[in-house]
Amino acid sequence: MNTLRDQPRVVILPTGDVLDDSRKKIIVQLPSPRNFSLAVLHLLVGGISGGVSGGKEALGACLYEIRKISGSNPHLSSINRVETKNSKAVKSLLVEHSKKSGDNGLILEDPLVYIATPCNIVYLLISFFVVDAKEDDGSRRNREQARYLTIEDILDSLEALIGKFSDKWSDNFNLIPKSMIIQKLDKICDQIAENEQSYYKFSIVKTLKYLQAKIENFVEVNNFPVSILNSIIYKKYYSNKGENDVNEDSKEYENGIPNDILNIIKTKYAINIFQAYLNNKLVDQLISKYYEKDFVKLDEYSRLLEQEKSKKLIAQKNINELNDSLSNDIKSFNKNNNKNNNKAKTTKKTATTKKVQVGKGALDFFFKK
Repeated sequence: MNTLRDQPRVVILPTGDVLDDSRKKIIVQLPSPRNFSLAVLHLLVGGISGGVSGGKEALGACLYEIRKISGSNPHLSSINRVETKNSKAVKSLLVEHSKKSGDNGLILEDPLVYIATPCNIVYLLISFFVVDAKEDDGSRRNREQARYLTIEDILDSLEALIGKFSDKWSDNFNLIPKSMIIQKLDKICDQIAENEQSYYKFSIVKTLKYLQAKIENFVEVNNFPVSILNSIIYKKYYSNKGENDVNEDSKEYENGIPNDILNIIKTKYAINIFQAYLNNKLVDQLISKYYEKDFVKLDEYSRLLEQEKSKKLIAQKNINELNDSLSNDIKSFNKNNNKNNNKAKTTKKTATTKKVQVGKGALDFFFKK
């Protein structure tokens, strides 16, 4: 059981060495790669004693991002539920006694559960390099990025940068093992070695290639989320049927969207997903890379698709108007027909039989002659 913000919380951990009780675990608070003014909770496993100075344990250190699970149940009705004065549902979380660990059970008033997922600190490092510094030290920062720096100089620069947002974040960043940071710097920096000393310089070209490789791997068939394909892409970009006619269980959508266009669409949505971990400035540069050849083609396809949908809407509108007109004509004909039938019934005269007196009939007159 870990504590978040000095309150008992349940954190679901992945399987593996992270479950080893002998490995040190600590909750650290780091800025969001997307926005340095927002805090993100992380779980650091191992490497705590070494920190940025390294150490044996730092070699196997792992960093996990902690995400919150609300615990809401869509299958349960919210009608007539018991609520607090703040209009929140009265819920508790029960933690049973564990015979294996010997921990006692708990009843937590707050039902929130947290899950730890592997975190790639490279996105935080990228944002450190591309984020705009304040005007008073912007020129110094640009000069630093234009030359090779030692790992110590980079760490000092990054610590000073995040320290402007929060001293606590700066202290937490010092807990991250140096070996973990060096491993990620190799992905986004040019490196040279002199006198057994390594020097690094941030490379936007290398960074964009690294991100493009990540995106292309994400776009692969087995990696791209099926839920996004079924609920968004197939419905929005399918060209042979109306959006409301799409059956999510059907497999014919691949034929409805050209394969090259489908890959471009996946790439666009992959960038949107990665955007949660990237600085806006870098996202714009990444999109411009794809616009040179791919996104222009997607824009043209989207334009033609909109024209096709507009034609279908116009045709459907004309059909509806024709049906309405025919329906009105039929109603008018039936109304007039019923009116004429009623009129004929009212004007029809009934024949009356005239009574003849005895001895005054035609035969009586004949026999008298």
